[in-house]
Amino acid sequence: MQGGKGVLTGTSKQVAAILETACSLRSLTDGELAKTVRHAAMQQAEWRKTDRKNASRVETGAGVVVMDTLRRVTMAAVCEAARRVLGFTLHQNQVEASLIMTSRCVVEMPTGEGKTLSAVLTAVWLGLGGEGVHILTFNDYLANRDFQWMGHICRLLGRTTGCVTGTCSKAERQKSLTKKTNEDTMNTT
Repeated sequence: MQGGKGVLTGTSKQVAAILETACSLRSLTDGELAKTVRHAAMQQAEWRKTDRKNASRVETGAGVVVMDTLRRVTMAAVCEAARRVLGFTLHQNQVEASLIMTSRCVVEMPTGEGKTLSAVLTAVWLGLGGEGVHILTFNDYLANRDFQWMGHICRLLGRTTGCVTGTCSKAERQKSLTKKTNEDTMNTT
């Protein structure tokens, strides 16, 4: 990851907390790991629903603490799922990149630094909001590969996935884009 203007500060403690939490999740079964993510999704939805009248509270004060905790646990579950499914242990820079992306900032990472894993961490967290997440690439081969590869992580956690490529029919495209089984579809296009 390249540093530069506008880089968020203070992520190193959050990264350490996520990776430490991931280690603590190793004793859970796959079902318990998925339940952890479902629970985080329900808590996030409940918090947002009860605070709809005072939306600014979600972004400040108690809302920040609640959301940071839910994000930490969710990202830790994704890290553990990646370890189980792919045999990969996420690195600090991959988790940091995801934290930055969940703060609605753009991250530039050189080839080989783990953009795909960072994107999955981000997509699972943002997908808990129920609006769906789209990860875009302009290469059908990579879209299919990443859908297959990273889809295993998402499915272990009880999340849904879809894939749209240039060769998809209109019906396949529509089915993938409107999939709402868990209201968190991650589409690789």
